[in-house]
Amino acid sequence: MHVHLQCHSPILLQRLVPAFPVTLTAWGIGHSICHSGYQRPLPPGQPVHMPAFGSFDLHLAGHAFNAATCALELDDADADDLLASTSAAQEKALPALLSRLIFRAPDTSWNAHSVGSALGMEPRRLQQLLFARGAALGQLCKTQRLMRALLESAQGGMPVGHLKRRIGWPETRDLEAPFYEWFGVSLQTVARLRGAML
Repeated sequence: MHVHLQCHSPILLQRLVPAFPVTLTAWGIGHSICHSGYQRPLPPGQPVHMPAFGSFDLHLAGHAFNAATCALELDDADADDLLASTSAAQEKALPALLSRLIFRAPDTSWNAHSVGSALGMEPRRLQQLLFARGAALGQLCKTQRLMRALLESAQGGMPVGHLKRRIGWPETRDLEAPFYEWFGVSLQTVARLRGAML
């Protein structure tokens, strides 16, 4: 998945937690990422690789006379290797595996039974393994659905109702408030990042 962001004002996207490694390429100066408490500049035109599940903040330093431009590319080429691995390897990397499944098919109704059948694992065993790794299926679903919402809204202008269906967000629950709480920007702001209106 490739997303191109562009803005004419400073924007901070908080807590990006991609399920796949990400390559960031910025054009222009002043852009930076904050990862593990350290802020580092994004060198113009040079790709910067971020690991999967490495939470980071992305600061785009656009201004009225010079649009900030940055490309994000998810590298999901090796993701199928994890699915094809042995059950012991799958159990060890279960939160990562589930995050990738959820990100790829966010509109699926993920629960312990559906995940268990997809992985050939008993639902009770699945819950035990997640608990042992400090993870919860509900939180993994929320995180990856929000990440998918961020990328989908930055790629194309779709109404919120359509976006909710596309990412599997419950129709009766608000998407805008959790999105803003998580990323620090609104869905409308992210949607405008694709067209240099900010």
